Amino acid sequence: MVGLDTNINFWNQPWIPWLDYAEFKGTMEQLRHQNPILKGIKDIFNVEERRWNSEVITRLFEEELGRRICDIQLLPEGHKDKVVWKPNNSGNFSMKSAYYLDQCYKFNDVNSVWKWLWGPGIHPRLSMVLWRTIFEALPTKDKMRFLREQQCDLCSHEQETTMHIFKNCPFARAIWFSGPFAIRSDMIPSNNFKYFVITLLENHCRQLRKEIASYIACYVEVIWRVKNEAWSGVTTPTLSRAIWHVHQRFGECKNSATTINANLIWNRGKTTQMADITLWVDVMSQIT
Repeated sequence: MVGLDTNINFWNQPWIPWLDYAEFKGTMEQLRHQNPILKGIKDIFNVEERRWNSEVITRLFEEELGRRICDIQLLPEGHKDKVVWKPNNSGNFSMKSAYYLDQCYKFNDVNSVWKWLWGPGIHPRLSMVLWRTIFEALPTKDKMRFLREQQCDLCSHEQETTMHIFKNCPFARAIWFSGPFAIRSDMIPSNNFKYFVITLLENHCRQLRKEIASYIACYVEVIWRVKNEAWSGVTTPTLSRAIWHVHQRFGECKNSATTINANLIWNRGKTTQMADITLWVDVMSQIT
């Protein structure tokens, strides 16, 4: 924060509050070759009048960004420049906030994909299937370096990875398109399975999102089983049979969810009956 000293390094110390460090450095690298003589904040600051030099700033950053920079609040008169740890609301550094900053990619989706997958209406078994797949917890061949043969058992063309067997494999693409939502998985850009799932679920109403999430989980279960059976030599993967199994599993899951929801409505305000729990367990055991 800019105070009395104005000794902040113009190029290296992130003095623009709404930019993270990567954005700040990127912005400055674009300006450096045009203005190599600038060294510190004092070069764009009127020290005597304690205000930003709007003319210089607008010329450097252009009008819109320059105007925002000129609106940055200064510390009260008499206060020295202050280093602030932005990830913490108090402005003070802590190991907890540093850990969160380093691991935030794991937590940022709490209000999106994890809320969708673990919310009511989706059986915990299906949520767990998607959670394991998204977190790359399934032992695909690319994770087993000791295997000499790394090719996909469904197409025999590409290395077996999570993204390949569940999205990019021709076998997988055919099943996606044959499903009730006619998904063109090859037309959905994504770098990993998590963002593929997010793309499929976002922009839908809650009920449709539940159905799509359940279908994805049923699809993953069937593909994983077919792949393992092909790898062990139990059966040869057959597209028509795999499509039938995915449709059957999805239909059973929808029917079981409908039955449970009806029982919950009937018993609203009462403690859940053991019969309801037994029914759910029995139904799910039949589709395992």
